[in-house]
Amino acid sequence: RAMRMVRTLRLFKGLRLLVKACQCFLPSLGWAMVLLTVFMSMSALILATLLQDFISNPVNHLEDREWVWMRYGTAYHALYTLYEITFAGNWPTNVRPVLEK
Repeated sequence: RAMRMVRTLRLFKGLRLLVKACQCFLPSLGWAMVLLTVFMSMSALILATLLQDFISNPVNHLEDREWVWMRYGTAYHALYTLYEITFAGNWPTNVRPVLEK
């Protein structure tokens, strides 16, 4: 029985190596995600603040102001939009209209 267990453990050498590699990179990945979240939160606050003048200016078209409000009007909306831009890759649909207006 002991020999059978030793042979079985030899088969899982690759799996042990993979688990060890995951243990090594997961703390770094966690800190990278924390850093990304901090940068995205700061960017969302800055975007929401900078676009408030555009939203509150009655000279701009109402549809444009509503579109900007729905995507960047509050810090939460801006953070969600930045999340979409970062992870979904749909930055042209969310960024290009802001640059053009």
